[in-house]
Amino acid sequence: MKRKIIGGYLLLAGVFAFILSSCSDGETIYEHTIDRPIDVRATQGDFVDMIVVAWDADPIAKIFEVYRMNDETKEYELIGKTGHKYFVDHDVEQTHSNYYYKVRVYNSKKLHSDYSDICSGYLDQFLSVQGFDVVDGDNLDHIYMEWPEVKGADSYEVHRSVDDTLNFQKLIETKSNHHYDRKVDVLTKYYYKLRAVNMKLGKTKFSGIDSSYIYEQYEYLETIGERGYDTGQFSWPYGILFDAQDNFYVSETSANRIQKFKANGDFIKVFAHMSVPRGMEWFINGNMLIGESDVSRMVEYDLNGNRIDYWNNSFRYFREIDVDKAGNIYVTDSDNDRVQKFDKDKNFIRMWGGEGTGDTQFDFPWGLEVFNDVVYVGDGNFVRLFTLDGEFIEKWDFETPVYYITAHKGHLYISCRNYVLKTDEEGNILSKIGMGKLEMPQGIGFHSDGRMYVVDTGTHDVRIFRNLSE
Repeated sequence: MKRKIIGGYLLLAGVFAFILSSCSDGETIYEHTIDRPIDVRATQGDFVDMIVVAWDADPIAKIFEVYRMNDETKEYELIGKTGHKYFVDHDVEQTHSNYYYKVRVYNSKKLHSDYSDICSGYLDQFLSVQGFDVVDGDNLDHIYMEWPEVKGADSYEVHRSVDDTLNFQKLIETKSNHHYDRKVDVLTKYYYKLRAVNMKLGKTKFSGIDSSYIYEQYEYLETIGERGYDTGQFSWPYGILFDAQDNFYVSETSANRIQKFKANGDFIKVFAHMSVPRGMEWFINGNMLIGESDVSRMVEYDLNGNRIDYWNNSFRYFREIDVDKAGNIYVTDSDNDRVQKFDKDKNFIRMWGGEGTGDTQFDFPWGLEVFNDVVYVGDGNFVRLFTLDGEFIEKWDFETPVYYITAHKGHLYISCRNYVLKTDEEGNILSKIGMGKLEMPQGIGFHSDGRMYVVDTGTHDVRIFRNLSE
């Protein structure tokens, strides 16, 4: 028994002696080597304030050292250690183009790998806001603006100026990419600009300047009439015209008549029977000119509803009539794609237009108004402006079909698909009237107290609105 114990002690002593002799020469006790990291890559423009370096490695690798090249010395310097297979480099600058990295395993001084291949990465630029858009007047109590999100932005500063001196003041700082400015007055023009903010990088340059205003507000008051063929009812009404006593006349293209009403909607009489009457206008002698569309002729009636005269100058399905201060008569000869002009004696003077999409051409012109020596013609989505002699001035694109046009107290009123536009003489929109209340507006007329009467062909009635700003 004693011999076995003594033998065991001798064996252990021999093992310890081997271990000590193996370590005494300074060599590692492990034979296994660690492969260097592979597939090393760095983000390229994914972030505005950091670069992420990632790699794959041997499963026994525990600690990694990340090196980055020093621009001045061109030597690689240790920038960090990590137990993950990625490293986030926050010590980067926007002005730098490329950063170069390499990685190695470093479990201990005696157990590390060779360096990986070199990879490069760079930042996305922290750019100014592009596409800043302030919506033009579509809302009645606020101005809405929106913009694309800027990568890396923590917030956005909206600055505003209340006049064209562009004395901007900070309005709000928000984390959203839109804003409702409710501290606004009707028809006051406001100017806006925007910049992005990053807590670390600072602020971008300002965006471009955009401007807007809120529209005048109109109140819907009441409706006159309903669909039908009885007196006081309407069947496809079209035009409207007020006389000096605030009585109004409505033309009906299906009932083939013109009815006369008091301002409160009380029926007075059937003023005239005719074939598809449309546009109406007062002539310089006090009589009424009416476009009898179905038979393509112009008809003149006195105030008692007696037909005085009629004539045709190759009209085809024409729509509107107007008279200038000298008594000259203008007609949208719709199916001929032209405007015709006559003198006060109904003698032909000139015509202009022709089928096409050019500035001086038309595609079924509709509305017509002579205002301050300018002829306004509705044509598709455009209102085209001409001199009294038919010379083209400019065109306005409202991006929706335009129909009837009239002028009142220095402004233009244009019936569109389901609302009435109010503009100034430059085509700037001041209001969109009747949105949600009109279905297919056509004729527009005004009571002497400012109330606006709109013929709604789609609902077969007349609808009344009032400007809340007046």
